[in-house]
Amino acid sequence: MTEYEHFRQMPKMTNNHLHIFAMFPYRRLLKVIQNIDPELYSKIYYYDNEVTSSSGEPSIVKYLLTLTNEESEGVPYNDVSKKEDWKPLADAGQQFWDLLVVRNHLKNPFKYLEQIQLMFRIFVRHYKIYYYMWYCTLLVNFYNKVYYLNVRGKPGTINKDVKHGHRLFMESKNVLPSDAFNKILSDISQGDTDISPSDYKFLYKQYTKIKYECDLIMKAVSDFNKNHTVVKYIDGDELINGKNEISLPPTEQDRISDDAYPIMMVQYIITYHKQPKTLQLDIRKYIMEIKKLLYVAVIINKDYGYQFFNGIDLVGNEQETHTLIEYMPYLGKLLYFRKYGINFIPHYGESDVSKTEMNPIEKFFIEKNISRFGHGMELIETTDYVSTVINQKKRILIESCPISNELMGYYKVVDNPHKDLIDNPNFKLMICTDDNGLFGYSSVTRDYMIIANAWNLVDNQFMQITSNGLEVIDKTYRSYYIQLHKKMWIEFEQRNSFHEIELEGLSDDDKLSRIRSNKLSGIRSNKLSGIRSNKLSGNKKLKRKNPI
Repeated sequence: MTEYEHFRQMPKMTNNHLHIFAMFPYRRLLKVIQNIDPELYSKIYYYDNEVTSSSGEPSIVKYLLTLTNEESEGVPYNDVSKKEDWKPLADAGQQFWDLLVVRNHLKNPFKYLEQIQLMFRIFVRHYKIYYYMWYCTLLVNFYNKVYYLNVRGKPGTINKDVKHGHRLFMESKNVLPSDAFNKILSDISQGDTDISPSDYKFLYKQYTKIKYECDLIMKAVSDFNKNHTVVKYIDGDELINGKNEISLPPTEQDRISDDAYPIMMVQYIITYHKQPKTLQLDIRKYIMEIKKLLYVAVIINKDYGYQFFNGIDLVGNEQETHTLIEYMPYLGKLLYFRKYGINFIPHYGESDVSKTEMNPIEKFFIEKNISRFGHGMELIETTDYVSTVINQKKRILIESCPISNELMGYYKVVDNPHKDLIDNPNFKLMICTDDNGLFGYSSVTRDYMIIANAWNLVDNQFMQITSNGLEVIDKTYRSYYIQLHKKMWIEFEQRNSFHEIELEGLSDDDKLSRIRSNKLSGIRSNKLSGIRSNKLSGNKKLKRKNPI
C-alpha cells in the first residue's frame, strides 16, 4: 500500500475549515464540466487580456464566466473589455491552466489567491456550476473518508439566469410565505430594537435568495446521499451502494449496523469580510447588517429542522483589515445568536505573529467562552492566554490548516507551532484545508500525509485528532458519528495489519485495545517513505521581502 493510500483510507471523518469558493480545484471543476456537460462547457469563455502586475507576480486573466444570455445575467464584454478579448475556454492553452493554482514561490500569495477568486466570482455562482462544485466536493471527500464538512461563505450570492432555467434544474422548494416569515421573525426578534417591521420586506427578500442557495446545497447533499448513503466494505475496499434514500444521516436513536455507514453532512458558517483599514468603518452599521442575516439563518434552520447554519465568522487579511479589537464593542450582538445554535467562530491569529501578552480581544474570548478558532496562531503563542486557559480548565478547539499556512507564507509545515498541541490537554487540534481548491488539491488527505513525518506522528495520534473534529457536529447527530468513528478505526487498523485477531463479542473500545496490544503493523512507523522529510529549510517564521 502506498503512503497516500494509507492516509486516504484513514477515517478522517471531518473537515471543519474550508471556504466554499475555494474547496474544490477550479481546474478539476472545469474538466468535470467538460466531461459531464459539454453543452455548458462550450458556453464558457475566458478573458484573454492579461492584467500586468507591478510586483513581478504572474499575470492572471480577469474573468471566467458563461457567455450567453441563457446561461448568465448578461454578456461579459462591456466598455472595459472588447468582444474580441473573450475566447472559448476550449481554446485556452496550458499557460491559462497554470494560472489557476496558488504557488509556493509567490511574493504575495494572499493577493494572488484573491485574484483567482475574483476571476471566478461570476462563473462559479452560476446555479448549475455551483451544484457541480458541491457534488464534486462531496464525492472527493467521501472517497477520502471525510463525511462531514463545516464550510464558510456568505450565502445568497447564487445567480439565477434570466430565463429561469434554474426552475427546470431544481424543483422549487417550499418557501415560507411572507406573512408566515414575518410572524416567525417577529417571535424570535421580540424586544430587539435593532429589528423593526420596516426591515421585514428587505429580510424576506434576503430569505428567498439565501434559501435558494441553501436548497441548492441540500439538493447536492441529498442527490449524493441517495447514490451513496449505505456503504459496505469488502475486500479491496469495494463500495456497494445501498437503497436507503435519506437526505441527512440517521438520528442517534437509529441503530448502526456493522456494515452500513451514512455519508455526507454539511453545516455552514456565515462569513463576513472585515473592512479594509483604508476605509472609514461604521462598525455598528456593519454588525447590524450581519445580525439581520443571522435572523434569516435562524428561520432557515427552523425550516430544515437542524443546525444548517452553525456559526458566524469575520475574516480577512489581518494586516490589512480592521482588527477584531475594533469590532469588540458590538460582538455581543452576534453572541446573542448562541441561543439559536449559531456560535461565533473567529478567524484569529492566522498570520505569523509572535507575542507573549494577552490583548483585549483574547480576554474577551475567555470571558465569553469562545472556544473554537480558525488558525489561532496568535493565541497559542500568547503565554498569558494559555496560562488562563489552563487555570480555568478549558479546552480550546483549533482549526489547523498546515499546507495553507505554508503556502500563504506564515509557517513551514515542519515549524508550524500547532505540532506542539497534539498532546496538549488544553487544546484540541483539528486538521483542515482552508483554501485547498486554490492550492490545487482536493482533500484533507494531503494535509494528513504532510504532517505525519513533519510532526513525527503515528496513527493513534491521528485517531485522537480525527476524534477532536467530531465535537463540532450538530449534537443531534454527534453521537452517531462518534460511534461510526470507532467502528471505522477498528476496520482501518485491522485492514492495515498482517494478523487476524478474534474480535467477536468485544466492545468497540476493547477491539481497539486488543488490536493495539498485539502491536499490529497497522500502527504505522514514522519511517514511511514518500512523506516530506524533517529537513525542510527555513526558520520558524518565513521571511518575505514584501510581507502581507
